[in-house]
Amino acid sequence: MKNIYELKNNLANVYLTKLRDRNSTSIVFRDAIKNISKIIAAKVFENIDIEKISVTTPLEKTDGYKIKNEIVFMPILRAGEGMLSTFQEYIPTAKIGFIGIARDEETLKPKIYLKRIPKMTKKTKIYILDPMLATGGSICATIKMLKNISMKNITVLSILASPEGIKNISKKYKSIKIHVLKIDRELNDKGYILPGLGDAGDRLYDT
Repeated sequence: MKNIYELKNNLANVYLTKLRDRNSTSIVFRDAIKNISKIIAAKVFENIDIEKISVTTPLEKTDGYKIKNEIVFMPILRAGEGMLSTFQEYIPTAKIGFIGIARDEETLKPKIYLKRIPKMTKKTKIYILDPMLATGGSICATIKMLKNISMKNITVLSILASPEGIKNISKKYKSIKIHVLKIDRELNDKGYILPGLGDAGDRLYDT
């Protein structure tokens, strides 16, 4: 599908195996998410928009570069926090927004319970962080909220996704780019990705 990018990386797949393993402790799980996030960040930002500037070395002036547009990282709580620190290491100047979304376990529909959005312009590039793109409901709710305040430059960064969730987002928001490490087989009747890795938030924080 257009604008869907599945990462091909052998080392990331090794860390993904640690995420899948039911016997991995929360410490191992958090470490694997951070390492996968490093690989995703390196790929996503390798062609980030930059502009030329002048810089003075200890010896002379030369050309340099800076990031062209303002960047905002927006993790979806709780699981998205597991990816945030890694992305901040790559772009320390990025602003941070937080979206708290709870999912009704019967209807599977999302409900926003927390919204902390930094000041942004129409040129701001927003990266939604959520390790699990399952039904796509939480991410769609976040995109809708952002589009309601006229934000257009939005990219989704995930570790695992379901075909159903990707289809759901792509159908509603055709221009949204989605970068994901792995697209798994399907969702079960409770909205969990199969084979998946369980509930990422619970496993991150051992709850």
